[in-house]
Amino acid sequence: INASFGDLSGRMIEKKLKGSLLYSQGKYAMALINLQEAYNMKIENELFSHDLMSIAANLGKTELKTGLEDSAIVHFRLVNKLASRSNYIAGVLEANMLLAEAFQQNNKLDSAYKYFKHYSYLKDSILTFKKEKTVMELSARYDAEKREQQIKNLQADQQIFAYQLELKNKTIDQQKLLD
Repeated sequence: INASFGDLSGRMIEKKLKGSLLYSQGKYAMALINLQEAYNMKIENELFSHDLMSIAANLGKTELKTGLEDSAIVHFRLVNKLASRSNYIAGVLEANMLLAEAFQQNNKLDSAYKYFKHYSYLKDSILTFKKEKTVMELSARYDAEKREQQIKNLQADQQIFAYQLELKNKTIDQQKLLD
């Protein structure tokens, strides 16, 4: 359908999906062909950076499996750049981990260490942020529950005061009757 209508974007997505499926089935050579075709179509078609990131990441992973570490590094760097530009932290995290893996497989351990360090730092920062967010949420919930309890206590005190006032008024009325 995509070919008959000349839909370049549809063909590119078709190649991307087919390549991803073949990758998951362990058919790396065929996956590589489809993902490279999808990646090459990006030149002809303006892609959203997320689509390009996805294609480049899958292509890089496939290249790692087929021993094309240098090409994988180029594609992972593109993913890292696009993810950084769009503030997509999960993409930056994944790109750094994949770059570390690619450099390690290419026996460039200094670069592998550098990217793993970036990955580790980002992961720790995200975990710290999540912990701080959780602590703030728990503190807010505790404060809200504490205020609710204070409100209930004040309402109970108000009701006791109302009963005492009513009792005093009845006592005064009784004394007036006795007088």
